[in-house]
Amino acid sequence: MRAFLFSGVLALSSCAPSLEGLHGDCSSSMKANEPDPSKCAFGQRCVSGGGFTGEAIFRCEILCPNGAADCPAGLGCASEMSDRLNAPVCL
Repeated sequence: MRAFLFSGVLALSSCAPSLEGLHGDCSSSMKANEPDPSKCAFGQRCVSGGGFTGEAIFRCEILCPNGAADCPAGLGCASEMSDRLNAPVCL
């Protein structure tokens, strides 16, 4: 959370993660099997996992190590996904 001071009045602003491109691919277009975190929006991480055929996959996700409280409104936290990401993420 950030605090701003405007003419003596304190205003609080939360920096909620962006939902833009959530669950999108963040694989590098330059190097095979490498992530490109710059493809993910604010508050998202490029998370690695393994596809069904064993290939590396990379997805832009909002991590939720503390459960659903870490997720934006309307999303829950899942520790297991069909594409086997290696972290709990907001869905």
